[in-house]
Amino acid sequence: MAIDDLPRQLASTKYFTLGIPHAVTVSQDGGRVLFLRTRGGEDPVTCLWGLDLADGAGDGGGVRERLIVDPAASWHFGPGDVPEAERVRRERARETAAGIVAYSADAACQTVVFALDGRLWVLRAGDGPRAPAGVPELVPAAAGVTDPRIDPTGQRVAYVADGALHVTELADGTGRLLSAPEHDDVSYGLAEHVAAESMLRFRGYWWAPDGERLLAARVDNSPVQRWWIADPADPDRPPRAIRYPAAGTANADVTLHVLRLDGGRTEVTWDRGVYEYVTAAEWDSHGPLLSVQSRDQRAVMVLGADAATGQTTLLHTEHDEAWVELAPGTPARTSAGDLVTVSDRDGSRRLVVGGAAVTPDGLHIDSVSGIDGETVYCTATDERDPTDRHLWRYEPGQGLSRCSAEPGVHDGAAEGGTVVVLSRTEAGGGAAVAWRDGTRAAIASLEAEPVLKPRITWLTLG
Repeated sequence: MAIDDLPRQLASTKYFTLGIPHAVTVSQDGGRVLFLRTRGGEDPVTCLWGLDLADGAGDGGGVRERLIVDPAASWHFGPGDVPEAERVRRERARETAAGIVAYSADAACQTVVFALDGRLWVLRAGDGPRAPAGVPELVPAAAGVTDPRIDPTGQRVAYVADGALHVTELADGTGRLLSAPEHDDVSYGLAEHVAAESMLRFRGYWWAPDGERLLAARVDNSPVQRWWIADPADPDRPPRAIRYPAAGTANADVTLHVLRLDGGRTEVTWDRGVYEYVTAAEWDSHGPLLSVQSRDQRAVMVLGADAATGQTTLLHTEHDEAWVELAPGTPARTSAGDLVTVSDRDGSRRLVVGGAAVTPDGLHIDSVSGIDGETVYCTATDERDPTDRHLWRYEPGQGLSRCSAEPGVHDGAAEGGTVVVLSRTEAGGGAAVAWRDGTRAAIASLEAEPVLKPRITWLTLG
């Protein structure tokens, strides 16, 4: 191929994002890993893959990948229309591939749900490590399914359709409308524009660990000004109306509610007049946890919520005269309840666990990748070599250790003692899995070989 083919290759590979493993989920016991990846560097259809610790056990073959769900198989009856809400979600998440672009698994990674062309599917992935690609079942659901998420126990799935939040029992397909929008500018269970674009909060609802309740965002876009966007490639198509909160104009009105399966609801309360942004939320074993930010972005409060009353308790505050930099993955809590945040202290951006900074001078935390019991995984850059970003592990009593080795940009996921390191280096992408018992496996990256390879010379100045 000639250098003139590079623009064509950039288009066909989606800027070299195809064929790279991503969206990793590790089972609660650490024995199973799920991930998404296309079949090759120019294949635009994403499949669901898996690794099981039992693979190869006793035969010396090691742990091997297996294809779990293939959207190109006969169970899928061809491409359909992607719902508008799902199209917007993919755009905000910078997702350009087709197929299974997102999925949700129960705590054991035995049952998986996903949306494909606006329909809801479930796969029982626990038929053994050597099972071939599974055959998903269509779940009865309203039209236009967006962002389905299974509850941690694997009994039911929630999803959004036309701004309403629904729940379906997987055992018999019984569905219920949990919360419906009061008018056209209201939605439940979806992230608003500011959260998804500026705060990297793409979710709008979170299951309780017992699967009996949800914490859901209600978004009222009626205060937000309306914009009209035309399609230059299709002049006959009418302009599309969107609600866009330009700087200095009104934002969406966002509230959080605890929704019970019996239809009851409780609003979570805080000073929304001062703290109008919901930057993050989750529901762990200690209850709902949320982070709210002021309009000037100079103050952040971390709040714990009482699921029964909706009352909140202040757990932590951050303030900066310029602005508070948000760290993805925070706030979070360890199994014992220690609050995990990221804070600028003494010239470094530090990991803070239980109120104590646990990272040294010069190491700047970028995000928290996950919590495994009392162990915290995070990504960070050492100011002595800012071209690299590594995955780090903090263990009480053991201190800080690095999980990634090669120069590059690394991230990961961990659960049940299993660690998955996702890497992008000069040699390309890839992933490595390390189980607690010492077993290791590689997840291949199938990205295309660039027709143009840059010749890089690293210089250190100053």
